[in-house]
Amino acid sequence: MSADDAQGEAESLPPTAEAVFADLVAPPAESLALETRYEEHFTVQAVEAERALAHLIGLRDHFRHKKLWSWFLMALMGFMVGFQSWLIYRVGIGFWDFKDYAWLLPTLMIQYLLQVAGLAYIAVRSLFKDLN
Repeated sequence: MSADDAQGEAESLPPTAEAVFADLVAPPAESLALETRYEEHFTVQAVEAERALAHLIGLRDHFRHKKLWSWFLMALMGFMVGFQSWLIYRVGIGFWDFKDYAWLLPTLMIQYLLQVAGLAYIAVRSLFKDLN
């Protein structure tokens, strides 16, 4: 066997485990620097993710509150309009007589109309303002 045959045979052998691990493992100083950089990056990402989650939870709660408030205001306005209709009906069929107080019925109707319009204005203004 010649020297060329021995060299060709050594090249065809698979590398040893120590040789493979030596190529994969970084020097300790470089490994520590990479680990530190990863931890810093992870910390920044974790804080940003928590901040984004808190913002989303706040938005969800805000819109849930808006939904409940909207239903309450719709029910309140419905009650006010219903009461005014009931009042007009009772006067219309002659069950109630306001001959001595002719000013009372128009005043109540205007008052309720203004209350409904004012409540609608406040509701639209507060419920549909821009969120920043």
